[in-house]
Amino acid sequence: MNDTQPDLTGPQEDMACILAALYQGGLAARPSLSFAALSKRIDMRMSTLMRYLTSLQEEGWVAVTGDQSTSRQARLTPVGEKMCEEWWGSAGS
Repeated sequence: MNDTQPDLTGPQEDMACILAALYQGGLAARPSLSFAALSKRIDMRMSTLMRYLTSLQEEGWVAVTGDQSTSRQARLTPVGEKMCEEWWGSAGS
């Protein structure tokens, strides 16, 4: 991680894990992840994940598609992608 990543604790750290998983998915040509796959990838309860995704969606960092009858998917918005690139984009440089 680079120096622009803020120090995070508690819920902020959990949300950063969600963003990181979505960012890594995008780098691997999987820009959208199902809630189930995301929950499993970051080892987070579905109810907690949904609460955090709602907050991230309200901030404009994540977009959610689908409804209760279909597989819900989450992906980074352009704003979320830019933020993740600032935080983690140069980690391997």
